[in-house]
Parts: sequence; C-alpha cells; structure tokens
Amino acid sequence: MTKRLALVAAVVACWSTVADATSLGLPQGLPDIYSHTIYVNYDYDAASSSGVLTATGTARQINLPPTSDIWAGAGSFELSVRVSDGGAVLGGTDEDLKIQGHLDLNGDMTEDPGEPVGTLLTGRVTQFGFPDAGGDPLEFVFTVTGGQIADLYGGAGSLGGVTLWQSGFGGSLTTDFNNAMIPGVAFGIGVSDTYVVPEPITALVAVPIGFLFRLARRRSRVPQP
Repeated sequence: MTKRLALVAAVVACWSTVADATSLGLPQGLPDIYSHTIYVNYDYDAASSSGVLTATGTARQINLPPTSDIWAGAGSFELSVRVSDGGAVLGGTDEDLKIQGHLDLNGDMTEDPGEPVGTLLTGRVTQFGFPDAGGDPLEFVFTVTGGQIADLYGGAGSLGGVTLWQSGFGGSLTTDFNNAMIPGVAFGIGVSDTYVVPEPITALVAVPIGFLFRLARRRSRVPQP
C-alpha cells in the first residue's frame, strides 16, 4: 500500500509541475461512465486572465470490468472548472465533477430497492490538458471525493480522468467558445468518458472486489421481471 501511494503521489507531483496545458495522455481504466449530448461552454475573463469551462450532459451507462454495461438511467454529467489562459487549474471544489443517475442492476429500466440512485460520483479537478496543436480531446484529472460508487473508483483520494470530445475548442483559452448545435441554445454534441486512471507502471485496474460483491448481492435480491 505504501509503495502504491508513493507511485500515485509521484505522478500527481509530475502533473502538478505542468505550467501550460498539454496533452495528458491519460490511460483509461474501468469503470468508465459514458456521457453524451454534452453542452460545453467557456467564458474568458481578460481581467483575470482566466476562464470558466462548464460541461453538462446526460450520463448514459457505466462499463464495469470485465465487459458489463449497466444503464445509468436518466443521469446527468456536470463539470465546472476555472483555468488560466495557460491551462492551469485555479481553485476548485469537491464537486467540480458531479455525476448523478441510477445503476439499473437488473436491466428492467426502473429504480428498484437496493440499486444506487442519486449522486454516483463526485471529484475535484486538479489537472487540465489538450493536444499541443489545440482542439479535442480535452482531458481532466480529478481526485475522487464521494458518491455512491466512489469505491469503484478507488475511494476518496484516488485519481480519475475525464476525456471530452466534440467540445468546440479551437485551441485558444483567451476566447469564448461553445459546442451548441444551434446558436444560443444550450444543447451540445459533446461526449465523454469518466474513468479510473490505472496505477502508474503496472497500469492495472484494481476494482474493489468487496464492492462488486455487494453490488452482485444487491442484484440477486432484486426481483427479476
């Protein structure tokens, strides 16, 4: 455990030295929450040389190892972060990232007793990146802070990542941008993955077996349609 924490700390320290945004090249592990119809908006404030980037959409499903796909119900995906015009994350809260929904464990498309419903995952964004040439994807590193499935992401204090596509970003953080399908309408075409960032070096995802066992027991107690 000590070695694992040391490795994670080393990676965080390395990322924290990045002054300007660059591609983070995050490895994507499982679980992975897929979200779509994401509206991305960035408002730049020249006076503070920073801007606020928000992304809101629908959380659709969660992919669990090895291959299970579970419907996330009428879920929501919300991300908000202030960044400098060089791409450094400024400030933050424990709910920079917030994903809500319903894990439909038995696939009956209804909320049954024992199934996780409500706030599934929250996190504080600590890093932001994008390709050196600009454009998509936008990448975010977050520290897990809570939610009903936080244990699947390693628990509070563990690292997760968000990769966001079709954001409307043209490469400059000194101008406003958004990805609205229709100008003036807050409905976007963005898609994202919210996933575990695997351990450094080994790049293996250690999903808590006990948590999966509890989910399996929940599912077995839910009456089948």
